[in-house]
Amino acid sequence: MQPRETVADQGEAKAVERALQRSERLLQQSQAATQTGSWEVTFDEKLSEVPGSYYWSSETYRIFGIDPSTPVSLALFYSCVHPDERAAMQAQRSPHLVRGETFQSEYRIVRPDGSVRLLHSWLNFEPAADGKTIRAFGTCQDITERNLAEMEIKRARAQLQLVADTTPALIARYDRDRRVVWANKSYAARFGKTPEELVGAHVADLVGEAAFRVVDKLSERVFAGETIQTVLEIPYAGGHRWVHAAVAPTLDAAGVADGSVVVLTDVTESRHLEQERERALNELREVDRRKDEFLAMLSHELRNPLAPILSAVQVLDHLEAGDQATAAEYRDVIARQAKHMKRLLDDLLDVSRVSQGKVQLQKQRLDLNGLLVQAVEISRPMMIEKRHELSIVLSPQPIELEADPTRLLQVFDNLMNNAAKYTSAGGHIAIVSAVENGEALVTVRDDGIGMTADLLARAFDLFVQGTPSLDRTQGGLGIGLTLVQTLIRMHGGSVRAFSEGPGHGSQLVVRLPLAPPTKPRAASPAPSPRAGPGTPLRVLVVDDNVDAAKTLAKLLELRGHEVSLAHDGPAALAAAAAAPPDLVLLDIGLPGMDGYAVAARLRAAGHAGAALVALTGYGREEDVQRSRDAGFDHHLVKPIDFGQLQRIVLEVGGRRRGGD
Repeated sequence: MQPRETVADQGEAKAVERALQRSERLLQQSQAATQTGSWEVTFDEKLSEVPGSYYWSSETYRIFGIDPSTPVSLALFYSCVHPDERAAMQAQRSPHLVRGETFQSEYRIVRPDGSVRLLHSWLNFEPAADGKTIRAFGTCQDITERNLAEMEIKRARAQLQLVADTTPALIARYDRDRRVVWANKSYAARFGKTPEELVGAHVADLVGEAAFRVVDKLSERVFAGETIQTVLEIPYAGGHRWVHAAVAPTLDAAGVADGSVVVLTDVTESRHLEQERERALNELREVDRRKDEFLAMLSHELRNPLAPILSAVQVLDHLEAGDQATAAEYRDVIARQAKHMKRLLDDLLDVSRVSQGKVQLQKQRLDLNGLLVQAVEISRPMMIEKRHELSIVLSPQPIELEADPTRLLQVFDNLMNNAAKYTSAGGHIAIVSAVENGEALVTVRDDGIGMTADLLARAFDLFVQGTPSLDRTQGGLGIGLTLVQTLIRMHGGSVRAFSEGPGHGSQLVVRLPLAPPTKPRAASPAPSPRAGPGTPLRVLVVDDNVDAAKTLAKLLELRGHEVSLAHDGPAALAAAAAAPPDLVLLDIGLPGMDGYAVAARLRAAGHAGAALVALTGYGREEDVQRSRDAGFDHHLVKPIDFGQLQRIVLEVGGRRRGGD
């Protein structure tokens, strides 16, 4: 039987052993969890490794990738250190060993499988119990993944910093007291500082109290955890700027908002562009609305003269023979209404050509007063019809201009017609010419319906008229003043409209540059007498519109000319061969062989002496040039102006008479 003390000692020893085993297990678990291995070795008096004293924990074996049954030594350890760092590690050990200093180091190892790991080591020294040897012990931790993560974080931070510093947006982080914790370069540059100089500055001191009050309204919502995106109007340098603000809270370790991050983007220019875009869209909508109104007006205006023309034709068809007075009355109706339609179409063509810059002014020296008298004569029939009282006050001296007389007649005819159109029966119209401040001045004044302030602002815009009534008593297409303004500007002048409001009449004021003074010239010899209207011509009329051809032929025959008719190209060539014409009125839009081809064939057939006149519905500059290139001598736009045709007839008759 063992003594009681021995049994107790054995029990105590077993308890200690169990405790040691438990501690060993816990140590191994903690080392595995932290990837930290431990080791120790003993050095003798000569600082050489004591054989068999080197020890590695199981985690150290795992870190180095070496089988736990492998005996370890300093030689094995150094063989595992990366070749680029091995010599430095060996040289580093001895001084610390001699002095017994604790030190740390980071180095790479190469595992047997070729993988490279980064370790962090802690090394301690202490004298052994015998007083002669030195015990070295320490730990090594595999920090490869941690180092990779740190490097990735650094890279991400560097990239984020690069983005933050190169963006034009103003980015800053504030604490709860609204002081700057961090700012990007754009934010700092806004205040003429570096990001480091801004740290600790209060936002109110940077942006001013007025701007701070606008921005700070968002703070309470942000500190409550809300992320906000909004556009703010910020007072700035006596004006204001529009800023897009994105504000988000920053959180401490407990998840409580401890500040905010603000991204500010100046959107003033883009907001202005958006406003401009909206304004442009509104203008387009207005143009579209006016276009629709114009099309409705055009339909109405073209139908208006058609109705009396058709009615007059019906009256003429049912007249008794010999009722010449009634026939003359209704022929006058047809003539007036046809002229009105022609005027509408001419205005449409002119405004298109002028707006595209396709009208070339044919300037000559002229007297403005004489031109105004002509314009009055053209417009007088409407004034007589509405019993207007007309007052004309012209400059006592001639007012000489360098201008296109046809276009200026068009300008003043438009202005006088407008005055007559918008002035009630029995109203007053006044025309005044003068020289003022070195310019020619013409005023056309009426006491008609006047203009609102809105209409005055848009009076010269295309298709603009006063508020239209259902009966359209004034008529027109709303293009006259646009044409007037463009033609006056082409002459280097200006035109303005004035009115004191509805019911108070209107006043149009035209200013034109005077012609430079000229030296007196010797009197020119009197022109030679022109051929009179009685000079008969052989005329060939070619038009596939039979009614148009017959009507034109009849007008020419009534004036004593010999007229042949043809309605297509081959018939025209045959008629010309049978009776060589002096004048050919040739429609361009013939079926099959068009007018250009017919003109070429006529010239090739020896009719070089015949005057060729193009008849067409197209009057653009390029259309006139094309007919000229095709060999035509003149270009008339349908419906043709018979006065213009008569001038051509006289010219051709004069040439024939001179040749005879």
